[in-house]
Amino acid sequence: MKRFLIFGLIILGNLVNISAQDKIIAPSPILPANNSSNLNVKIDIDWTSVSGAVSYQLQLDTSASFNSSMDTTIVTTYSAYNINNLMYGTTYYWRVRAKNSNNQYSDWSDTWNFSTKERVSLRKPLDSANHVALKLAIKWDTISGSMYWIQVDTTASFDSPLLSEFSEITADSVMLNNLLYNQKYFWRVMAYHHYDSANWSLTRLFNTKSHLDITPKFPVDNYTDFIPGDTITAYAIWGSKGGELLLSEDSSFDIPFYYVFDSTDIIITQIQKTPPKYDTTVSVVTDYLKFDQNCYWKMRFFNNLDTSDWSPVYKFKTIDSVKLLAPTNSATNVNPITDSLKWSPIYAATEYVIYYDTLSNLSTAKLVSVDPTDTLYNLDTIIVYNLQNLNLSYNKTYYWQIKAKHPRDEATSEIRSFTTLHDNGVADYNGYSFTILPNPASDFVKINFNREQTGMISIKNILGQDVYKEKINKTLNANIPVYNLDNGIYIIEFSSNDAYFSKKLIVKH
Repeated sequence: MKRFLIFGLIILGNLVNISAQDKIIAPSPILPANNSSNLNVKIDIDWTSVSGAVSYQLQLDTSASFNSSMDTTIVTTYSAYNINNLMYGTTYYWRVRAKNSNNQYSDWSDTWNFSTKERVSLRKPLDSANHVALKLAIKWDTISGSMYWIQVDTTASFDSPLLSEFSEITADSVMLNNLLYNQKYFWRVMAYHHYDSANWSLTRLFNTKSHLDITPKFPVDNYTDFIPGDTITAYAIWGSKGGELLLSEDSSFDIPFYYVFDSTDIIITQIQKTPPKYDTTVSVVTDYLKFDQNCYWKMRFFNNLDTSDWSPVYKFKTIDSVKLLAPTNSATNVNPITDSLKWSPIYAATEYVIYYDTLSNLSTAKLVSVDPTDTLYNLDTIIVYNLQNLNLSYNKTYYWQIKAKHPRDEATSEIRSFTTLHDNGVADYNGYSFTILPNPASDFVKINFNREQTGMISIKNILGQDVYKEKINKTLNANIPVYNLDNGIYIIEFSSNDAYFSKKLIVKH
């Protein structure tokens, strides 16, 4: 009997051990953190993995006792679960337990809770923002798992919204176009999905621009050196389709020039900043202005729906004369073959007239007409006219003046003088010199240097084209063939790292 009792105790002990071995521990919650709030309606729920577990049972409810109609039980083989379509502005409770291969469940984990967002938060523009562009993107913070409904109106009640966009928007912004100038706008956003909708966001307002951005970029107010034909460039209102410019000699605009411009005159350029920004300007040509004239201007813009207020009135003054650049007044050693007359352009000019004379009052002056459209003379911001075209003499003083003409007016420069260099067959440069003999030449011309030279010798025709080139190295002289050149006037040049010479050469066979 005793032997049977001992055997029974052994069997009972084995059963207890087997039961202990089958016991599975409960998982622990990880995310979302307990008592967390303002969460998305699409989230990841995460817990610790349990050794021996083949699946997990996740329970989610709006009641801490897990007995409401919202109770949801989810079975998964992973220690995490992505859940969608949660209700907005709702507190959820959740717990999880593990199951092993013997269909034994662990105890439930601790119960944690979290709350979802009840509404969208708006980002841009800021509430009560002023001077907002007529074209802008309104932006908000997204709620993951949501789509958005946007309303924009001129009243806070949104009784008849100008925009009521309800088309499954998933982005975080909407572009507004063709807003009115100097108008107050209210806007709000609602998040939703197929099972629920959030509360409307808090309402924000913004005020659009009137004329406050229509300020001069060039010329600035009270600028005194404006050139007729140049452009008035002003900062434009973003989203404008065109505008009007009034330009007058008097601030009352009794007799204004009237110019209507469209979107092609409005220029949008990206400014290299972080984040990238854009510069919006309008450029209007002023080829109808006179010289030495006070000018007043104002501008306004329009889009498809509205017209802005007029800008403030700005003032500038046009130049009273043509600005000469070179040669400087009373310059000496001017080369009548290679040097040039230079002056600032008049953008509206139809003709430049060069007056030049050996008399200071220009009483016997010769006149040369220069076409501003001739690219031989016009180099964008400077007009260049080669003295060679005037057939000036050596060692003589000349007086010169420029007159610019355009359809409504004309202007003249000051009178300047210069003296041409001596034609002694010697060209000088910082202590270096060379001579060319003979001149005129028929077969060869010999170049003699006062110092040993290394550089390039070239001969150019009157069009500036190279007809001969030769590199010399450490020599005092060089013989240059000219027998194959046509009769005429040429320029013979020498250039090196530290010297440059040029001299008129006549070829006559």
